[in-house]
Amino acid sequence: MGISFKAGTDDLRYSPVVDVIEKLIGKGFEVKVYDKNVHISRLIGKNKSFIKEFLPHLDKLLTEDMQEVADWAELIVLNSGDKMFRELKVGGGKEIVDLVKYPEFMDLPGYEGILW
Repeated sequence: MGISFKAGTDDLRYSPVVDVIEKLIGKGFEVKVYDKNVHISRLIGKNKSFIKEFLPHLDKLLTEDMQEVADWAELIVLNSGDKMFRELKVGGGKEIVDLVKYPEFMDLPGYEGILW
């Protein structure tokens, strides 16, 4: 949930999660990404060049429905401070890695908050 380096931007150049996604895919994991600010057709300049070099298949990973991603995933990584993620419905049995600090999810089994 969220691939840009901070909420409200489509800049992916400083986002550590780009590297994480690349490594997960390289190890054979299926990945879906939701970020309402990132649209491949709108990327320009260095941002576009960065994605072409480091995650050229991002267009195949992006999904336009955050709940669809949450329902599909076994592991949800919260990488953006966008307030909309607070309304995410997370079903049982899901693992959550929270890189931002969402109190709404802290009591769920499978929750792990790191890097904050």
